[in-house]
This record gives sequence, C-alpha cells and structure tokens, in this order.
Amino acid sequence: MAFVAPAWKAPLNATAQRANQLLRSGAVMWGLDENQRVFSAYSIGYQPITVLIGADKTIVNQLFGAQGASTLRNAIEELLAISG
Repeated sequence: MAFVAPAWKAPLNATAQRANQLLRSGAVMWGLDENQRVFSAYSIGYQPITVLIGADKTIVNQLFGAQGASTLRNAIEELLAISG
C-alpha cells in the first residue's frame, strides 16, 4: 500500500513547506502535479479530496472535503478488506 499526495495550483516551495508540516512521518509520497495529469486521470476537479485507488487502479472510494482521522481510518480499513 502506498500513500500519495499530489497537489496543484500552488508554487513548489509552498507545497513543500505545507507537506513537511502535514506529512511528518515520511510515509506519504507527495508531489506537485503542475500539469494536472493525476487529477485529470481520475476526473478530480478540486481539492481537498481523498481518492482511494485499488491495486487494479480503479477508484474504490472518494471522500470530498477535509476528513477526520476516524473517517480516513475507516475508509482505509475498508480498502484493505476489499484488497485482502
């Protein structure tokens, strides 16, 4: 399982600074999707949104807006159960 956090519509330095604040564990890969390739591939038009993608590269779940830890934990546990 991998956690990836692409961002867009922000300068690289601002994105890096915010990622370092929010993703302190180092377990989440992040990057700036300047050309919106990732967002376009999954028809994502805005942030924040959490998209859980299965091993077969299909969208399993989408959570719109900012989410709490318990909501994210439950969604990830459901993804793991499906991916079993």
